[in-house]
Amino acid sequence: MDFFDFISEGFKIFFTRVGDFSLLALGLIIPTSLLLVITANGFTSQNTKTNVIKIILLCLILALEVVVGLIASMSSKLIVESIVKNKPISLAKAINLALSKWGRAFVTQLFTSLIILGLTLLLFIPGVIYSIYYLFMLDAVALRDKDGREALKYSKTLIEGQWWRIFWISMGIGIIFSIFNGLITFLLSKVSANPYFAIVPNAITLYIASIFGVVSTVLFLNIDFVYHRRLAKRKEIAIARNAKKAPTIEEYLKDKQKTKTSTVKRSTVKKVARKVEKTKPVAKRNTRKKE
Repeated sequence: MDFFDFISEGFKIFFTRVGDFSLLALGLIIPTSLLLVITANGFTSQNTKTNVIKIILLCLILALEVVVGLIASMSSKLIVESIVKNKPISLAKAINLALSKWGRAFVTQLFTSLIILGLTLLLFIPGVIYSIYYLFMLDAVALRDKDGREALKYSKTLIEGQWWRIFWISMGIGIIFSIFNGLITFLLSKVSANPYFAIVPNAITLYIASIFGVVSTVLFLNIDFVYHRRLAKRKEIAIARNAKKAPTIEEYLKDKQKTKTSTVKRSTVKKVARKVEKTKPVAKRNTRKKE
């Protein structure tokens, strides 16, 4: 598949189950909107107790956003794979599966973020390189039951040998998303300058992001499929090279006859050698023994 195949297939899958994907997007939009409301309201109150309550609420909503974001993303990926495999699953089942993997996904994502942050602070280029290598980290957790280092290794294995291709595809997806997002944000900013109105463009941005999340999952599934197909092909070739060809009945009988003949010849030569040795004078035989 090429770049435009990923885009078209992703959009097609999204609108196949637009209701389910919209509900998942809405689950993420709600906590994010609450965050925007609290931030827009600010901490201007002179009452310290009120400010403390707002900070606690902010932390709780941030935690909720992380939880809901991971569950929504993994549920979306599970639904996409079920559609591709032509074995559709319900939204409830997808969410239950995502919930069962949430802990592993959180730890893996945290671990990945720390690695990429460390590499970026140390040297910028390694951070960029490994952010692409670990692009399919969450897909590995949600769809291949990997976690931690295993998930990172799985993602890196798929991308090795085609880093630049994945880089340009992901860049292309990001540019198209940014164009959509930028255009909508610009148009809606002309409607109202009210900080609370920011909820509307933010909600639209998250909804569009959920569509491109489906596109990203299609990219993973295609690369994963091609990788395993090539791996299976290499194994077939290796087995074919190493496998010994079974001899035909004629070849087997011919080899057996040769073995019998060579055995007879060796035994005959040994018998003749013994007779010659016995017929030699005793003195010569003793001399040979001393030598």
